[in-house]
Amino acid sequence: MSLNKVLNVSVWVLAVLVAALFLLSAIPKFFMEGWVGRFAGWGYPEWFLYVIAVLEAAGAAGVLIPRLAPYAAAGLIGIMIGAMYTHLSHDQAIWWNIGYVVCLTVVGWYRWSRPAAPAAASS
Repeated sequence: MSLNKVLNVSVWVLAVLVAALFLLSAIPKFFMEGWVGRFAGWGYPEWFLYVIAVLEAAGAAGVLIPRLAPYAAAGLIGIMIGAMYTHLSHDQAIWWNIGYVVCLTVVGWYRWSRPAAPAAASS
């Protein structure tokens, strides 16, 4: 197997993992009462919880679409930077957030550096 194939498969696996983790993070925000309390405890209004949940779900989908992956990764990195600020200002750990940022950076950079193949010319 060539290095390019190994890299491509590795990035796909990482993208699927990151997408699954963000989706698993977004879904409870819609349905679990505890999230409203968490966001309130951090000083955010309830509507902001739903904005973050929608952005996480959309970003999870976007990371799986190669043309959108760099932009989705950048958006999710922005969310993670905000989450890190929130957690640090409330004396909470940010290790998971850092891990997400590293994974998103790898996926976004790889997809950005490899433009999608052009569509086949129609006859």
